[in-house]
Amino acid sequence: MNVIAHRLGTRFLGWIRTAPDHLIRILGDRERPQIRIMAQREIGLRTSLDSQHTLMDGLGSDAPGIRRSAAWALGRFGQPSDAERLVNAMRMERVDVVRFAMGVAAVSCGVDPVNVRTDLDRASRRQLEGAYGPRDVGEYAGFGLREIADCWNLLELAQGSTRNEFRARAREVFGFDEDNRDSVIRLALLSDPVDFDALSGMWRTAGRRMRLTLTRAKGLHGDPRWIPSLLQSLFAMDVDPGHGFALRSEAALALGRIGVPAVGPNMVRALEVEALEQEGRPGAGLGIQRSVRTALLAALGELQSNPKALVQYLDNTHGTAGGGHYLAAMDALWKVGVSTELKEVGQGTGMAADNARAVLAALSL
Repeated sequence: MNVIAHRLGTRFLGWIRTAPDHLIRILGDRERPQIRIMAQREIGLRTSLDSQHTLMDGLGSDAPGIRRSAAWALGRFGQPSDAERLVNAMRMERVDVVRFAMGVAAVSCGVDPVNVRTDLDRASRRQLEGAYGPRDVGEYAGFGLREIADCWNLLELAQGSTRNEFRARAREVFGFDEDNRDSVIRLALLSDPVDFDALSGMWRTAGRRMRLTLTRAKGLHGDPRWIPSLLQSLFAMDVDPGHGFALRSEAALALGRIGVPAVGPNMVRALEVEALEQEGRPGAGLGIQRSVRTALLAALGELQSNPKALVQYLDNTHGTAGGGHYLAAMDALWKVGVSTELKEVGQGTGMAADNARAVLAALSL
């Protein structure tokens, strides 16, 4: 799982929060996603730093987490001159959580929130036409119409809002009522690295329902320091089946939303573990209703990584209440983009080939 390496990196990532301005400028241009995500968020917090070029470059990064943190920081600056660039990036973006972050940042820069919501809702209604005809695929990574509406309402966005006063209100409610799950999600959606310790401190005394909420919150918060704890949850074996399937599903989606592609091999390993060790155990029928593998496939799409693993599911029509894993794999491959693996499968025959060609057709539009 490489959890130890991620833990060692977490210490350094925490140090970035206290690094001097000149080092933040340097680290903001680094290519290692965990470092650049943290540095870009610090740039957003330290609005006196002259690093707009770094953030604009970040919007074009290959790593989803870097694009997301760059958008977040630009939203913190709230410059109307950045609005058009953010809207254009949002409309081109295929990763759901990044698209949402770009939309929120655009509103902070003065864009009408009604127009942003229209774009986000349209993207969530996307379809792919494969072997069984057109199918809705916009729900698999968790950012369907309901999630967008819930998150939007919790953020209480208004045109040109800076989120500073709203964050203060969120922390106030959070402090008085730590069992208020909406407050936890609201605080997570603000994605402020300052709130990492407050959210982290809740885990030890949290009950099962709150732990599921906190796991979801980690992905929405997007801080790469969450990666070690999420990997532990993803591979947790000492939990009862009902809670275990739900926890691992939430952990998978959260890891995808943080957007560090290096986590991809862990997700592929989790796919194997889930199929071999979990789905055959007593109580595994619960995994049909809450499919961890579907969440893992969706997460690989949010990471835009590992197409070789994804193409293996293009003809999978069993194992979930929704009729298999092929739709989640198709949507994830659409997010990854054109790849050698996808092209090779598309040259063949059968259901997998039909679905691969459907993804390629959608990417060519």
